[in-house]
Amino acid sequence: MNNLETSTSLSVHFEKLDAALTQYQAYWNFVPFQCSDFPWDNPELTEYLQTLAEQTELEHDEVCQQIAQRFFPELADALEQVDFVHNQLVDDWQKPVPFWLLNGIHGRKITQVQQLSAQIKPKYPLLEWCAGKGHLGRLLSFQHDVAVTSVEWQQGLCEQGTNLAKTYDIKQDFIHADVLKQRAVWLKPQQHVVALHACGDLHVTLLKQAVEAQVEYMHVAPCCYHLIGDEVYPALSQQGKQSSLHIAKSILKLAVQAQVTAGQRVANLRQTEVLWRLAYQLIRADITGDASYQSLPSVKKSWFTGEFVDFVTWGAEHQGFTLPADLDFADYLQRAAIKQKFTQQLEYVRHAFQRALELWLVLDKALFLEQSGYQVEVNYFCPYQTTPRNMMIVAKL
Repeated sequence: MNNLETSTSLSVHFEKLDAALTQYQAYWNFVPFQCSDFPWDNPELTEYLQTLAEQTELEHDEVCQQIAQRFFPELADALEQVDFVHNQLVDDWQKPVPFWLLNGIHGRKITQVQQLSAQIKPKYPLLEWCAGKGHLGRLLSFQHDVAVTSVEWQQGLCEQGTNLAKTYDIKQDFIHADVLKQRAVWLKPQQHVVALHACGDLHVTLLKQAVEAQVEYMHVAPCCYHLIGDEVYPALSQQGKQSSLHIAKSILKLAVQAQVTAGQRVANLRQTEVLWRLAYQLIRADITGDASYQSLPSVKKSWFTGEFVDFVTWGAEHQGFTLPADLDFADYLQRAAIKQKFTQQLEYVRHAFQRALELWLVLDKALFLEQSGYQVEVNYFCPYQTTPRNMMIVAKL
């Protein structure tokens, strides 16, 4: 197996990333919506950002890469050493996958499931964590003729997965459980646990309880690091706990902000969403006299094909204040457009640190397993263009 890190280099890579993120944290460890001025003293960088409007041919990722290489050499060096090896797909044990087995799996999810499956050759019964409809477990059971137990908290998905397994004669059973509230008694020593994009506390809970249960094999692809109960990221490894970084839940969202799957329509909706949220914050501050940033919950993107006044009305009701009848919505949108350009400049800089922060979080979890007695590797189970969340922790006792 071609590996990104071996057990002897995990801590070396973590320390380099930690040093770069600590040294430069004024450039990423903040919330752009809360800023009225640049949160750093770097005239050269500020001047560069103000000339970006003239470089219309550059893509967002190209700008971020230029910023990292030009202004943050230690960051670029740390990333260069850890962010370039992709695991090779292994086909020698793969059966051809019949089209019917992939029914119900949509878009790039098919590729993700197939390419993660191609990394796994189980010796023990499989347990699929946060399984959804059990797509990964179903494919693994078919490929290797192995029993799979799929754990999922949504009853409806368990029922759909059970029906699919029966339809295709797959050895797959479902357990309906909330793994954040119930002890995972299904974890056992002679077992192989797989998890594709288990979010936040869900994958953290798995790692902790799998260590306690002495599960022998794990393939875990983490996701959504910000979906945690704590307000500040609770590091798992010794190195993570010793780090001087304090990463708030709101900052953790940066680690998953790289996206490659959106079309132009979705990208436009994101821009509209940012504009509307900024304009709403200006309205709220003027009406309530409270200029502090107060976030609104996430909503469906379809909201942003409607009317701005409806979004503002919903926000005001949610946060408990009354809108005046003579509000000039167009003026607030114009003011927000100016703020949006400034916010975009901040995001260019922050996003230069996106991959480093994600690697830091993954390596913290990998080091925790290593310190718990596991042999650990961190691999890319699929290309970045398939999903930016392409990192996989492989652990063996």
